[in-house]
Amino acid sequence: MFRLPKAKPQILICFFVFLTSITTGCSQLLVASNGKRIADQNHGERTLGAYIEDQSIENKSLINIKNLAPELSKSSVKIASYNGTVLIAGQTASSQSKAKAKDIVKEIRHVERVYNALEISEPSSIILKLKDAWLTFKVKLALMMDKNTPSSRVKIVTENSSIYLMGLLKHKEESAVITRIRQIRGVQKIVKLTEYIEK
Repeated sequence: MFRLPKAKPQILICFFVFLTSITTGCSQLLVASNGKRIADQNHGERTLGAYIEDQSIENKSLINIKNLAPELSKSSVKIASYNGTVLIAGQTASSQSKAKAKDIVKEIRHVERVYNALEISEPSSIILKLKDAWLTFKVKLALMMDKNTPSSRVKIVTENSSIYLMGLLKHKEESAVITRIRQIRGVQKIVKLTEYIEK
């Protein structure tokens, strides 16, 4: 009887993620968030201080959630900040803990708006997290290789095959970015959290 050669679990997981990424269907749904903002920026140019502030918001959010909401200790919470727009993604056990996470984050200094995408469910498996990481890599690489998409002004976050698009963009640039992302196999949904640049 034919037997497959033995392989380390890590190799099998990576192979499964790769196989899933190339066989997943291309069903894609574009979802635009409410409360779009016009960025008060110099045509999208961001200072070092803006980068540092976003990192500070992310760190403070995770620390405050851990300290002020013990019920979220078993949740899988991901925080991303771009120019004061904060995304909360992941999984939590109840609608109460979901609301508590948003209440904590919106009180942090320099947070302008909060998009709460926490799902009421068990934390994602390691397989799903690896799949999301692979999808993020594919999207970022595609945007970097496309001269029509300003990848330096875009932040990509992936959760459960949904792509959250953050950044400072013109309407035409946003359309180009979305068009490119929709061409990538495995993307199930695109949620726009971008700010628009006046010129």
